[in-house]
Amino acid sequence: MLITDLFSNVVNDCKSMIGEKQISIITELNTKTIKTIYCDEKRVEQVFLNLIKNSIDFVPEKDGKIILRVDEEYAASTLASLSAIKKPNGNISNSYCIFTVKDNGKRISKDNNDNLFKKFNPIDSRITWKFGGTGLGLVICK
Repeated sequence: MLITDLFSNVVNDCKSMIGEKQISIITELNTKTIKTIYCDEKRVEQVFLNLIKNSIDFVPEKDGKIILRVDEEYAASTLASLSAIKKPNGNISNSYCIFTVKDNGKRISKDNNDNLFKKFNPIDSRITWKFGGTGLGLVICK
């Protein structure tokens, strides 16, 4: 799947939600050689949608900003054998992608980091009543 297509699909799926809150999603592609990823497209899109929906709930209305970003990283030559990735065509690559979803919403305290990806465990129980949801979005992402 082309990374640009992945980002386009995810942003298109979120258009109505971001339009309602008048927030923006910015995509940043910082890859020189990787244009395609080999993955379960629907599952990867689901992860991004869950992360973005979570961001949408917690960014400020009208001033909210969500950044969907990909960076290309290279394995150090001494670690190349450990981190080399075999592509479907049989070639080996020392590079990989790091995907990030970042927003300008309220930060989660470090004390709550361990609970972030636990099911049915909201960081703040008042939030569950405000936004609803099943409590499984971030668990699925993990």
